[in-house]
Amino acid sequence: MNSSEQMAIAVIADAHCHDMDSDYGLKSRALAGRSATLRSWHDSRRSSRVFNESKSALITALEDIRQRGIRHVILLGDYTDDGQAEANRRLRSLLLAYRQEHGMAFYAIPGNHDCYGPHGKHQSTRFVRTPAETVLVSSDPAIAATEADAVLTPAMYCQGTPEALETMADFALFPRDEHLHWETPFGARGEVEARQYTAWSADGQVQRQLIDASYLIEPVPGLWLLMIDANVFEPRNGQRDVTRKKAFHDSSDAGWNAVLRNRPHLLPWIKDVCQRAAAQDKQLLGFSHYPLMDPFDDHSDLEGRLFGQTDMRRRRPSADVASALLDAGLQLHFGGHLHVNGHRSLQREDRHLTDVAVPSSASFPAAYQVIHTGPDSLLLETVPLNDMPLNPDLLDYYRAECRATGMAPDRALSASRYGEFLHQRMSCRVVAHYLPKHWPTELAEAVQTSHAAELATFLLAQRHASRPLHYGTLTTVQSTAAQEALQRLCEQQGLALTELQDCRLLDLISDWYCLRQAGYQACSFFRIEHLQIYRFLIDRFADLGAAGRTTQADFLQVFLGGLGQFLARSIPGQPTTITLDYRQPRQRFSL
Repeated sequence: MNSSEQMAIAVIADAHCHDMDSDYGLKSRALAGRSATLRSWHDSRRSSRVFNESKSALITALEDIRQRGIRHVILLGDYTDDGQAEANRRLRSLLLAYRQEHGMAFYAIPGNHDCYGPHGKHQSTRFVRTPAETVLVSSDPAIAATEADAVLTPAMYCQGTPEALETMADFALFPRDEHLHWETPFGARGEVEARQYTAWSADGQVQRQLIDASYLIEPVPGLWLLMIDANVFEPRNGQRDVTRKKAFHDSSDAGWNAVLRNRPHLLPWIKDVCQRAAAQDKQLLGFSHYPLMDPFDDHSDLEGRLFGQTDMRRRRPSADVASALLDAGLQLHFGGHLHVNGHRSLQREDRHLTDVAVPSSASFPAAYQVIHTGPDSLLLETVPLNDMPLNPDLLDYYRAECRATGMAPDRALSASRYGEFLHQRMSCRVVAHYLPKHWPTELAEAVQTSHAAELATFLLAQRHASRPLHYGTLTTVQSTAAQEALQRLCEQQGLALTELQDCRLLDLISDWYCLRQAGYQACSFFRIEHLQIYRFLIDRFADLGAAGRTTQADFLQVFLGGLGQFLARSIPGQPTTITLDYRQPRQRFSL
């Protein structure tokens, strides 16, 4: 690119936009007496994302982008709540308003939440009627028939392709006159009939014609955006009815691992695009919904050793993915899906590939990214959405729901800003999701009412015990020697024992998950005294070499080892500079 053509591009991932004004045939008056389509706090506290705040977060990001004078915006998949026809229509209207009123251009690529296979799938969700009551809303007549007051509506149906693509057609998924260049892996035609490929089941007995939404676009002279559709709907063995959800494997766990198996046409096209970009001196940026590399860089399989086969572990791309894209010549790729803030790099001989993990605007850490392009380098800036004010009426509703259903009020409901709300909500998700689903049962129950001093005492006591100890019996089987040893360690560290007693283990566990997702962005939400305690526990008790789930002490030592890894990587946020050289297949990466 010519130096006079420096520009900025915003990247928004996993917006999961749910509009509270959506029409699914049911609107409650629970939001300060006005009509609204609400998801419950019960659902929000355990989900991987927020629902009712998602549209406000997206608008906050778009307003910030507009005020910065940025005209080009990448939508990196999962831009809708769950691909519902109503969600697609609402999002389309919002984006068209920004395009028409502010001259912004959007470039979309679908994620696993935005469409399903060629024919779509039924969806069912519970919306609020009163603070104590929800109502089932479904597009499936059979599901709606299970409850007398259920609402049946086609607006809930998750669109398939091509319908979902055509709804978002104005956002570069199809060619437009203003595009300087536009193509697909199959040529210059944009019609869905010209963008089909054949997918086979693993046993080779079931064949489907599916649509690849990938495209290459040149929005300004010298800049190529390679938008790769990595949504793979792999046919299931023996499933002949293509209209059924079970006709395909879920794309959520598939990602790039399945792309290598099911879309052999993509890699030759990507390689050809990379070669043409180099020959024509184009600045090439690659995008897809899914990561190319494990954003957690989990070489020791910390996740598997602690929690077994989790969603996060299933969704990791294999090493073959990055190797294949490196061989194709791709140098820089942006992906979402896992709601993680970070980046990974792979270098082999004179080739270098960087994979940037873009955080979600609807979960912790809420942020979007800006790519500042130049003639020879790119500057990546992560822009937090932490200061977005919360809707006080929504908080009042959540509190009313807690009172009506007997839930204890969560600390998240005392927040006034979005970042703190999401940080505190992680504690809710730990209690409602992570502990019961992934942790050893007895330990999961015990840590909820425990503190850092008891954790340290337990691990000290285990060092001198002849048999494995159980954390749940800590309050009745105390070790005087361990308590005295802890007192001495605290004095050596300059810590008061009461500081450890005031540090809830739930806070430590919640911060562990926040650090894993957010890196340095999480640290600004931590209490300074807690960081000191975390480092004390890591220095004295962390052991990544322990056996994992063999004993409770092993589990906790590995868990603390993970906390140490996350903190070590959480250096203060500095802009990431990437220098690209298209005349030679090299890339230099620096922080």
